[in-house]
Amino acid sequence: MKHRDKEIQPLTVGKSTSNISNRKSKSFGYQILGFGSGGGGGPFMQATGGTVTENGDYKVHTFTSSGDFIVSKAPKDASAGQGVRYLIVAGGGGARNQPGTGTGGNSSWNSISGSGGGAGAYHEGNPGTAGGSGGGGGGGGHGGQSGNAGNAGGYSPPEGNPGGPGGGSGVPRYTGGGGGANQSGNTPTTVDGGDGSQSDITGSATYYAGGGAGGDHPGAPKSQTGGLGGGGGSDTPDGAGVDGLGGGGFGGDHNAGGGGGGGFRHVTTYVTPVTAQTYPVTVGSGGPTNGAPGGDGVVILSYKFQ
Repeated sequence: MKHRDKEIQPLTVGKSTSNISNRKSKSFGYQILGFGSGGGGGPFMQATGGTVTENGDYKVHTFTSSGDFIVSKAPKDASAGQGVRYLIVAGGGGARNQPGTGTGGNSSWNSISGSGGGAGAYHEGNPGTAGGSGGGGGGGGHGGQSGNAGNAGGYSPPEGNPGGPGGGSGVPRYTGGGGGANQSGNTPTTVDGGDGSQSDITGSATYYAGGGAGGDHPGAPKSQTGGLGGGGGSDTPDGAGVDGLGGGGFGGDHNAGGGGGGGFRHVTTYVTPVTAQTYPVTVGSGGPTNGAPGGDGVVILSYKFQ
């Protein structure tokens, strides 16, 4: 019996093992609970695409050419400032010294688009074309022409402004400056391009979508300065609008109107909702032209990451 009693002892050991197992189960349960409460890395979104920089607690994705914005983790609550802030600038319009195209290309992201800048008039007595910001009107051999309309997309607030009018008959003749995102093309007495609009989405306040200056005509008193935001003028290389800013092209010395700045669309808050998916990004090129081309556009996306 004593021997059998000794054989029974492992039952006590087994009971203790069960208790240890129970304690381990409880401990493991707490570990799972602790892991789950972390939310997989917090409430902020994660994404890739474009050139990525940081501005304090915000990541900034800059696209100077078309690509993909890939959201691998959606924000927990976009309405609480965890969503996306965007800036969309289309390509600027070119200035033409012969008939032809010259309107800039559209830029877009997430079904939000900016219209390409309108082309400047190619000859006296002809209007510019409509676009994000209207191309400047050509110098007037027949009483001049008005600059064409901006805000081709019909957005509110407007994405751009009209080009300036061409001057009257006689010599010297005047041309119209291209419209900018924040200002119409200037009058024939100055023919400057209209100024663009500012955004500080990158952390630095920058002007975008300026209109190109109207072209030269002998004896015409004008400054021929492109609008703030990359508008081409007599003081810019080849008169081209600046790439990455969507500026319009300079009318040059052919009585041509300045190209309009690209359409400017933006928000200043981080509330645009996104889901975990791939978002195509389209960046419009500057207007192709036989004069001074417009500058390429840009798409910039930013969000809180910590």
